[in-house]
Parts: sequence; C-alpha cells; structure tokens
Amino acid sequence: MWSPDEPVQIVDRESIAVALPEGLNNPFSRVRQLHEWVIEHSDSEAPLLEWLDVYKGHQVRGFAAAPLAMSHGPAGVAVFATSSAQKFTSTAIEVLSDIVPALRGVCEIRLLRRTEATLLDTYVGRETGRRVLDGHIRRGDVETLQAALFLCGLRDFTVLSNQLPPGQMLDRLNLYFDQVVSKGPRFGILLYTPTHAREKSLENLTPGGRVVDP
Repeated sequence: MWSPDEPVQIVDRESIAVALPEGLNNPFSRVRQLHEWVIEHSDSEAPLLEWLDVYKGHQVRGFAAAPLAMSHGPAGVAVFATSSAQKFTSTAIEVLSDIVPALRGVCEIRLLRRTEATLLDTYVGRETGRRVLDGHIRRGDVETLQAALFLCGLRDFTVLSNQLPPGQMLDRLNLYFDQVVSKGPRFGILLYTPTHAREKSLENLTPGGRVVDP
C-alpha cells in the first residue's frame, strides 16, 4: 500500500480473515474473472471497500481496480483508491494504465520468490532452503555445525498402512507428528522421522541442542 506522505506498507498474508462479497458482487472477483477494469465512485458519504481491512478507516470515495495478468495462474488485482470526492478522469485512467505493466512485473517477481521459498521450506527444509537461496549450492560448499540426531518411528507403521484406509492413516500420521514435532521448538530442533526406528524422549535432549534435517 502506498499513500502520499506515508511510508509504503506491505501486507503479506495467506488469507483474509473476513467474509468477502461473493461472486461478481466482489469487484476484485470481477476484475480477476473478466480481466477488465472496474471503476466505482460513491456519491454518498458512505465509504467504499470498508469490508477489506486494509482500506477500513481510509474513507475511500472511489477506486479503479485493474487486472494484473501474470504469465501463469490467476490474475492479480491492482487497486488505485482515493478519498477525494472527484471522480477519476480519463487522463488519470490513462496514467494508471501506463503504471500497471511495471507494477505487474514487480508483483509477479515477488510472488515467484515467495513461491520458491515456500517450496524449498516444504521439500528441503528451512535451513537448507535458506542456503540454496543464498547461493550456497556449488560443489565444495560446506557448513560445519554441532548436531545431535534424534531418530523416532511409528510402531507397526507398515501393518497399519496396509490395514487402514488412506484417510485414516493420514489422520494418525498427523496426530503422531503433532505430538512429536510440537516439542521441537523448545529445543530449537528440526526433526527427521524415518520409520523402523525406536522412539526416544525429547526430554533427554540438552536444551539448545539441534537435530537437523538431512
């Protein structure tokens, strides 16, 4: 978010914790689905976009929402809002149209960076992912650290996986991981949990010790 004489604010969240207007009643949904500009202005004192927290209290009287068509995936939306009683002129819309392509490029780069960071966190681990993003991926790159390895397994996992439906098996695995992994942050540890390993208590680990994912 950018406003005159105010610092830029970046609001980054996975979801919006409010109920939004449904379907085409939501102007942003119209922009995404129809890939066309939506321009609205209120002639009354009632502000617009109060249902979205980032605009709440800003007394928005009018806005122009433009589609940000990415190279793949759903389109994003750029919103140009004003508290002025004057409507957007054709000249103003032309200026905003010239801004949109550059804004789209910046937003797509930020989205791609966030996606790659999420993928690395998920599939190679946070610490390893950070090293990859920092460029430590060449042969010979070494990081030395003191670590203890904690191995634990789910008893009779193979038998259970052969007998239970996939949904029930996943529920049990999630419960198991919740019980084991949730203890990790107290000791600053990361856990790798292969099967066929004997369980040991995390209480026996020295506080401050780390178990790193391979």
